[in-house]
Amino acid sequence: MFRRRVSSIPNNDVIEEPTAWGRQCWRWCRYFLLSFLASLITAAIAVLILALLYVKNNKPSSNPDALVNSPVLGLGACLKEAPFNVDTKFLFLNNLHKAKANVYQGGLVSCAGYLGNSTQYSSMEAAAFGISINTYQSKISVCTIRIFGGGLYSPAWTMNGNIHGYVSQGAVWVGIVQNSTEPPVTFNVITGQVMFIPQGFTYWIRNTGNTDAFIVMFYSTDEEIITLDVSDVLFFTPNDIKALMNADGVSLFGARPTGTGVIILPDSAWTYTQSANTDVWRYFFNLAGSFTLTYPGGKVQWARSYVRPTYPLVRIFSTSLRSFPNTLSLGLFRIYPSAVLLPHYYFNANTMGYVLSGCGQVGVVGCVATNFDIEHGDVFFFPTGTMNYIRSTCNEDLVIIVAYSVSGKLETIFLNSLAENIRSILEQMIRQLQASTTSTTTGPTSTTTTTTTTPTTTTATTTTTTTTTTTPSTTTTTTPSTTTTTTPATTTLFTDEQIIIYDPDTNEIHIVP
Repeated sequence: MFRRRVSSIPNNDVIEEPTAWGRQCWRWCRYFLLSFLASLITAAIAVLILALLYVKNNKPSSNPDALVNSPVLGLGACLKEAPFNVDTKFLFLNNLHKAKANVYQGGLVSCAGYLGNSTQYSSMEAAAFGISINTYQSKISVCTIRIFGGGLYSPAWTMNGNIHGYVSQGAVWVGIVQNSTEPPVTFNVITGQVMFIPQGFTYWIRNTGNTDAFIVMFYSTDEEIITLDVSDVLFFTPNDIKALMNADGVSLFGARPTGTGVIILPDSAWTYTQSANTDVWRYFFNLAGSFTLTYPGGKVQWARSYVRPTYPLVRIFSTSLRSFPNTLSLGLFRIYPSAVLLPHYYFNANTMGYVLSGCGQVGVVGCVATNFDIEHGDVFFFPTGTMNYIRSTCNEDLVIIVAYSVSGKLETIFLNSLAENIRSILEQMIRQLQASTTSTTTGPTSTTTTTTTTPTTTTATTTTTTTTTTTPSTTTTTTPSTTTTTTPATTTLFTDEQIIIYDPDTNEIHIVP
């Protein structure tokens, strides 16, 4: 049914035809492979050139200022050393009183915080502190504002943080604009009292006395503080837009005012109307008149959020703090001379404090261990989970105002209670350390002393009857030397000193004998 077609082409021609076609295909494959290889080589060279250019352009500068915001520092979340070869203590200390203040017509402003522009830091030590609080995400920065008599901190708002201000000197009049539909809340704040200004709320502060007013302002941010002045906003608003605003005073800002920030206002017949307490206590707390917790070595008062406060006005303030995100709590500490706030740490809050008066010594044990002296005008910082202690070293009380990055209860662990809970483990560790120390100090005397060092440690704490039969001479000469050098150092550490150990929430008092 099917016919087979016989080709008239000779057999040798039929065989050679696919061979020529295969050679042509291989030729095109070689062209393709060579082109592909050339493309790969070209791409590799291009990537190498770009990498070299990137490394060259992003190499750390020899100028320390340029390293402040450099991403190649590799500091990480745990700073092992301070940048710019400054002392490690400046990761936790800022000598704010020594820094150059911003001078205005009506006052001075100094800040200890992070700055985006590295050239604005007053010193390398201040830069190290700013990097530290930003790296640890402290959620706290601090500024001090000195307003001269008759001075006004001009209307402004902070874009990236709440403000908790403590008036340590003078009397001021504060106004806070909550929204566009309600009148401002105005109230007086005197020495020892606290103001709370939520993020984005417009506020102003005027010194109502003849002497300087001094305010310690804690901001709930570890980024650069961004404050926008109302006068600047009005100046940069086009005139035709301002003409549509039917508001008195807007037309006055035809030219940009100079020296805004803190200005001097002439005497006026203003009457400062105090708003109702139900409104005022949302942004005000009488810290000086609050309940005082008294301890053997000092006392403390708190401006914070309580879950079930007893007093109605405190309930208003607590509710206000809880209604805004990222609010802080403040504690006013008075530590008597030679008293010690024993080693402790908070595992739910960062800590930042300002020294109001007195002097002391601070110890920090965390990613690094350091200790340093503090005096009036210094700022200190403890990251979450960092063990710390504060000792009063002057003849006067050490008074500090401390901010915490939570508005409610602080979760605190004191070292002495921690040591009590793991006493057996610590005792075994201490015995082992004493044994290793004794073996290294008595090793060159004889070869047998190494085997008798373990009984030596046990004889110092328990019994000496069974062990002293082999080498009585070595045990009697070794044990007194280790005991007399170690024991007095620990027992005399807190001799004749008053100790503060407390938990503000449980009101529990611990006294070290």
